[in-house]
Amino acid sequence: MVKTSLSLTAVTLLVCMPLWMSASCAHQAVKAPPLSERASVVFADEQLRERLIIGDPKIERDDADSIRYVKVPVRAGTQLKIFIDYRVTFFDGAGVKLKQSSWQTRTLDAGMEETITFNSTAPQAASFQIELRYAK
Repeated sequence: MVKTSLSLTAVTLLVCMPLWMSASCAHQAVKAPPLSERASVVFADEQLRERLIIGDPKIERDDADSIRYVKVPVRAGTQLKIFIDYRVTFFDGAGVKLKQSSWQTRTLDAGMEETITFNSTAPQAASFQIELRYAK
């Protein structure tokens, strides 16, 4: 009986090992997203994080002037209207701050999706961070 289970184990390894290796290699071939598509969302308050639903940013780059145009879908995840402030900071490829906007106020109606839109002013902009807080 021991020989049979060893044989089954050996056969299982021989059959599964190439599949596992090919899956592993395929996983390694996946590239990280370009820096231009990396974004960071920072919440000033944990309660706000729980009450907002943030969608994936949509980033476009104008070929003529290399300016990035960003749209971030935001929705109140409660049955109440939420008043938020947000500001955006753009960074170059080395992580140096290029531009930080002033605080902007937005009203999010219960359950309704809004889109926060902004753009870089420099072609060197490689990433951005959006900060969210309750409106003051």
